[in-house]
Amino acid sequence: MCFLTAPETTEEETEEDEEKEKKPKTKTIKETTSEWELLNDVKAVWLRSPKEVTDEEYSKFYHSLAKVNTVAMS
Repeated sequence: MCFLTAPETTEEETEEDEEKEKKPKTKTIKETTSEWELLNDVKAVWLRSPKEVTDEEYSKFYHSLAKVNTVAMS
């Protein structure tokens, strides 16, 4: 006949177990944040009065939209 004996626990082990049980369960959450940077503080060409838009601004706007190298007809 074979008898099994329970493992002996020391006071240190029981204190460690109690400390583990007392610790609150926490969850780590990763948070992603974004910061916006203002790239252009000039008012859009199409929102301004035609009298306020310079020939150079109009030309740059036309070339960016049409993607051609010819001079804009004004």
